Amino acid sequence: ALDTGGLSEARRACRGVSVNTGSQLRISCTLRRSTRSATALSRTMLNLQQLLERVFQQPNRSSCDKAVLGRIWEAFTTWCQEQFDAKLGVKMLGMGEFCMRHDVIGSLEFWNPMFVLAEAFARAHGLHDRRPKTQTSASESVEVDMAKIAQMTTELVGEVVIRDVVEAALLDIVDRIGASCADEALGVVTIDFVFGKLI
Repeated sequence: ALDTGGLSEARRACRGVSVNTGSQLRISCTLRRSTRSATALSRTMLNLQQLLERVFQQPNRSSCDKAVLGRIWEAFTTWCQEQFDAKLGVKMLGMGEFCMRHDVIGSLEFWNPMFVLAEAFARAHGLHDRRPKTQTSASESVEVDMAKIAQMTTELVGEVVIRDVVEAALLDIVDRIGASCADEALGVVTIDFVFGKLI
């Protein structure tokens, strides 16, 4: 599902088109547990801050404190947005891929990311993406630049944060996203990527 906000009827008529309205880019990817019911969906919710708290409390690889964990995520999403601005997609650490999509509506042209869930990740956590697999990427996608994100995190924190710390933290976050989405008791999981939300 895509949040098109206050777009005109002409734009809304083009179903599935993600649009950059000139302020903040919004994109949603809806994942569902294979057996999740409507009742479970409305029962509880897990947001980004709660997810980071879970990673901090029970890390698999990372050893940074919660504040640094949050800064790493902030640096990561900022770096992702820079790639989108350059019309590049991002390979999301085994979870899937933010592919760049190119749409033309009349005289209007749009470049926006769309998230494609990795089949292996979906199988591992019992998930499926409800959207039809009809879109193709309009540009290349790049691997996450851990060194650059470490540099950006260092600038945000005010002390050196090395590449290995960043990689461990991001991999833990991705693992926890999968585990949380697979947990029936958590209901809806909403992850804020700043440039959009994964629901």
